[in-house]
Amino acid sequence: MDVQKFRENLQKGFSSLPKEGIYTILKRCKIIEANPEKVLYEFSVEEEDLDAEKNLHNGCLATLLDILMASAAYLALTSQQPGVTADLYITYFGTAKMGEKILIECKTIKKGSRLTFLKAKVYKKDGSKMEVIARGTQTMAVSKNTPKSKL
Repeated sequence: MDVQKFRENLQKGFSSLPKEGIYTILKRCKIIEANPEKVLYEFSVEEEDLDAEKNLHNGCLATLLDILMASAAYLALTSQQPGVTADLYITYFGTAKMGEKILIECKTIKKGSRLTFLKAKVYKKDGSKMEVIARGTQTMAVSKNTPKSKL
């Protein structure tokens, strides 16, 4: 897939998501870099992303990693096969606070005919420093054939 077209389609897709629910956080994801091996996103932490202790909620970050790694997989695949998360593993090293920006770097490790393997690193931008606050891996099960609707 053409990288520029991927960026346009992904940003357009993020913008057209429902105004409520889990996908609303994607509207704040900005694509910084995109190529078939890596996609880099920037995300601004807002109040709705925080846990009771005013830190970026781990569930919010897990959702971002799940969806953004899957999006990176589609750029790496030769055709836009549907896929689902078969495995998602995240290790948390730190957190971010409201108003801080994080960078989410998603990389495709291996593309197979049925499985695609991805990894991600999450960095907190702290002036000129970049602190790793989480790492994740994902296995996507990729369907070769889209089933026909029975409706």
